[in-house]
Amino acid sequence: MPRPVLRGLAARPKAGTVFPVGVLAPDGEARFTLPASVVGRYQAIDVSLEADDGDPTHSKHSLLRGRYA
Repeated sequence: MPRPVLRGLAARPKAGTVFPVGVLAPDGEARFTLPASVVGRYQAIDVSLEADDGDPTHSKHSLLRGRYA
């Protein structure tokens, strides 16, 4: 079984779509640079517990989600 990782995703909550942006460090910290085109299409950041199996599909195990302006 693949080890779990924390993955950051840009999210469109109303549409139910996400865009994977990267994996957080084991201490939970991360910094991601996103193109303006991605920032403009999504309204929130989601941090979820994911299997480290190369599948970017959202696991539905969100730990944190926040909207940005």
